[in-house]
Amino acid sequence: MNQFLSFNSSDLLDIFLNKGKTEREAAKVSEKMLQEAGEMEKIEDYISPVGHSERTNAVIEPKLSMQWFLKMDALAQTALESVESGRIK
Repeated sequence: MNQFLSFNSSDLLDIFLNKGKTEREAAKVSEKMLQEAGEMEKIEDYISPVGHSERTNAVIEPKLSMQWFLKMDALAQTALESVESGRIK
């Protein structure tokens, strides 16, 4: 299985030898390579809520990162008990 989407954007730029190119230029090269390899299923136009800098109007690219979550029930219960008992205010 192709793991194209498992890399972050900076990895993709290096993998496709696009160092020094803009994201748009690199995307066009990547698109062409995927089509030539028979890995492109379809291309669709869509509107993406990409932010822009107020000062420079540059596109603010989303940064992919690992997410982590905590189960808060036990922690919240301990904190609530401390407040209710008057141990802390």
